[in-house]
Amino acid sequence: MGSTSLRDTGLHNRATSHFDALRALETLDLRGTNVRSLNFIRHMPGLEQLFVDGSPVRDSTLANLRHCPGLTRVGLAGTSVSDKGLPYLIELVGAQEINLFDTSVSEHGATYLRTALPACNVLWQAQTK
Repeated sequence: MGSTSLRDTGLHNRATSHFDALRALETLDLRGTNVRSLNFIRHMPGLEQLFVDGSPVRDSTLANLRHCPGLTRVGLAGTSVSDKGLPYLIELVGAQEINLFDTSVSEHGATYLRTALPACNVLWQAQTK
């Protein structure tokens, strides 16, 4: 199907109930939206790229990534993700890039993720406050 960008649209979780029809989606850009839950991606097993940078996504939300085993790029910059969410990211064995800039992931956590996913480019920088 290709890609869909809803970047900076103010999209909320209520609107994601319509995503069930997007089963063949490969790229989803939700950067800067108000989407808190990723429950809808369980209906997108072919998703390869997911960008939720700047959204109110949390650690527990990342558990839904297991429904998309083919994810190669994940953008989480500027989210509330911390070291507690790393076990979910480690399951993404085919990941090529995970962006953790400006998150609550520690330097130790970023190193841990890089070690667990050596083929993945883990982008990390200490959170600026």
